[in-house]
Amino acid sequence: MSAQTEGFVVILCQDCVYVDANGAEDGVEYDNVPMGLLDGYLVGPHYDGLDPDYWGDGFFSWGACDGCGTGLGGMRWEYLAVPAGRRKGE
Repeated sequence: MSAQTEGFVVILCQDCVYVDANGAEDGVEYDNVPMGLLDGYLVGPHYDGLDPDYWGDGFFSWGACDGCGTGLGGMRWEYLAVPAGRRKGE
């Protein structure tokens, strides 16, 4: 039986998705620190209830990114964030 974790849905921009997957690159300057608002959380794609044909597809939004706070319009992806190192009930 695997331990369940509590999480919440976050909307991430392209820079945050890239940095989450690959790490930050040396020498690259960003207006906002990618994933800076989610320090202490682990994130992964959130596919709950989504048709598998659309997994990985993003959407355009002018809404702020939950990972860095940028308000620039662009592609966004839905991710699930969970506190790093904690399990449900701890």
